[in-house]
Amino acid sequence: MLAALDRTGHADNTFIFFMSDNGAFRLNRKGLDVGINDPLRSGGVTCWEGGLRVAAVARWPGHIKAGSVIAEPFWSPDILMACATLSGVTLPKEIVVDGKDPLPLLTEGARSPHESLYFEFRGHAALRKGDWKIVRERPDRPWQLFNLKEDQQESRDLAKEHTKKVTELQRAFSEWRATFLKS
Repeated sequence: MLAALDRTGHADNTFIFFMSDNGAFRLNRKGLDVGINDPLRSGGVTCWEGGLRVAAVARWPGHIKAGSVIAEPFWSPDILMACATLSGVTLPKEIVVDGKDPLPLLTEGARSPHESLYFEFRGHAALRKGDWKIVRERPDRPWQLFNLKEDQQESRDLAKEHTKKVTELQRAFSEWRATFLKS
């Protein structure tokens, strides 16, 4: 596809974005585990960083600097917003869209457009806000707290040391969740 865009002269005006939908499966299930997420914890279909942090590749000659690396967080709903922006489409106001336009992040090196990111899947739940993240594997378990800047492996639970931060992130999680339950 890339060669065809180059050959036909359409590469310069084509935004291309490839990404995985989740991290590699590393759940200790014989025959089902593929890939590796090291140094991140766990894998696909979890809310640990090994399931959420995924590789992505973007190409847009003249707009995205070749070889650049972006470490700011954004997520798949943001790609919908980029496509809407690039195509000039106005999305319906009555539909809640959780994405934010990532083009400034990709083209100008801007910071993440998100104050926080919410994740929930089959009992697993997490919320990331800045460098901090709460996560739990089941609703009946307590939240764990990690500083991803200092511990991207999520190996040191700081919940007991930073109870106010846990409370702040729990509140943000509840606000996100209420938004989803309304839609």
